Parts: sequence; C-alpha cells; structure tokens
Amino acid sequence: MNNTATSYEALLARISIWAKAEPNVRALTIFGSQARREDPADEWSDVDLLLVATKPDAYLADAQWLNRFGKVWLSHAERAPVGGVDEQRAVFDGALEVDFTVLSAQTLRLARFGLQILSRMPAMAHAFPRSTRGGLIAIADILGRGAKILVDKDRLMSRLPSMKFDDRYSEKPSERQFGAVTDRFWHGSIWVAKHLRRGELWRAKDGCDVRMKMSILQLIEWHTKATKGWNFDTWAQGRFLERWADPRIEAALGGAFAHYDIEDVWRALFATMEMYRWLGRETAAKLGVIYPTLADECATAWVKRCFCERAVPRSVRSV
Repeated sequence: MNNTATSYEALLARISIWAKAEPNVRALTIFGSQARREDPADEWSDVDLLLVATKPDAYLADAQWLNRFGKVWLSHAERAPVGGVDEQRAVFDGALEVDFTVLSAQTLRLARFGLQILSRMPAMAHAFPRSTRGGLIAIADILGRGAKILVDKDRLMSRLPSMKFDDRYSEKPSERQFGAVTDRFWHGSIWVAKHLRRGELWRAKDGCDVRMKMSILQLIEWHTKATKGWNFDTWAQGRFLERWADPRIEAALGGAFAHYDIEDVWRALFATMEMYRWLGRETAAKLGVIYPTLADECATAWVKRCFCERAVPRSVRSV
C-alpha cells in the first residue's frame, strides 16, 4: 500500500506522454482529491482526470486506448452522477483507479463563456436553461476545489475563470420545488409499502434505502444551507455528510436503513418517514415555505393501514 503514490505518479506520467502526442486530445487536467488542498488524497483515493478532446466519443465507445498505460483489470463508460457528463472509468494493475471525465473542446469553450458570466454575476444563473446550468455547475464542481493542468494545447484550461467553490451560485428552492421533492418522497413510501405487501423484497428495499434516501439527502442539503448560509459547502452525493450536517441527522440515519428482511424494511420505512417529517417541517420553516401536510398525512395513514393489514390472510380481506 505504501507504494500507491509512486505507482500513480508513474501511471500519470504515461498518460501525460500519450496525451501530449495524441492529436485528438487538447487538454488533460487532474481534479478531485489528488488536486485538493482541503481533504487531499489518501492511500485509498483514485485519480480523477478531465480529458478534453476534439472527438470525445473515441474515448467512450472503445476502451482499447487504456491498454497503452498498463494492464487494465476492468473498465466501463457511464454517465457521471453529478452534472450529466460522461466518464470512462478504469482500474489498472494494483487496483489503481482512474476516472476520465471526457468533454469535447467545443463544450469547454462554451462553458468558459458561461462561467465567466457566473463568476461576475452569480444571479444570472437563472438566465441559463436548466440543462446548461447543470453542465456549468458540473464543470465548476470538477475544477472548483483545485486542479492541476498536465496538458493544455489550446490554453482551454488556463483561460477558464477562477471560481472559488464557495462563490458558485447556489439556488434556493422555491415552494414548488420543495413541494415536488416532498411529494416524491411520500409517493415513495406508498410505492415501498405496495411492494412489501406483494413480497418484492429487493424492490422494496431499493425504494426505501436508495430512492427515498435521495429525497432525504436533498432535504439534508437544504436544511444545512438554510441553517448555515445558502452558499455553505455541502459537497455532492452526501460526501463528508457526517461532518457538515446537523448531528441529529446522522443519529436518525442510523435507524433508517434496513436489513434484507421484510419486517426490517417495514421498520426502516417508518423510521425514514419519521425522519423526513421532522426534518421537512423544520427545513420548510427555515425556508419560509409551506410543508405539504396533506401528502404526509394521507400517505402515512395509508402505509400504516397497509402495515396493519399485512398479516390478514388474502381470503379474509374484503376485495
């Protein structure tokens, strides 16, 4: 394990040499933990690379190019969970992980223009279409915590505006947006209960422990920002949540996940519902919006009734 840093350095050297000689590649930049000063990489960290190319599909449709850098254990292309950018993910010999975020040079040029506007006038974020705004935020996420430029043939990277992470525009939810997340959550509780009654344990557990938790995570982020300031850094995908969220949240999450067991999924479902209720009401009050009580009450009453009837034989229940 102690040679991990040295192994990554050698791997990055080979990738950099290739990028400099490859005409299609216009820029290569390290971001993420390997470039951060705050919470820098440890021995378990991977390497995140932003690969900018004239024809980016060449590095997503086929993974053979990865063999130039060493023995590849596995690789797969996927859409990144944040920002909708494409990635080619690879694990090289020694369990060395490298994630290549692949962007077109044209996309980066357009992003540079958009980021220049946002760096000067953050409130102008509303003027961009939602899809465009999401892409700009993704690039700001990629580069905002630190970056190390390895290759920059057209000065695409060096000309990007310097945007500190805390300066990025953070959008406060409207009452409609808050209500939509809350309705999605309570719809999820009904969905999980139905699958439990049907005996579909995998689907029910996925609904409770993954889908409903995504609404919980959004609420946790809003609660934290409404409490600590709207540009407070909540990272992404719950990273370091234990450090920035209200301690009551971590305590509640301890009982909100289930074992692969029908009765325990029921228990976790009710714990998740109770957590969302108090956190949602508190967050709504902080935001100055109305908590959708009707959705809460109707869904909760139905789920409780569904739970109480679960042991009644099908032949006895009225149709």
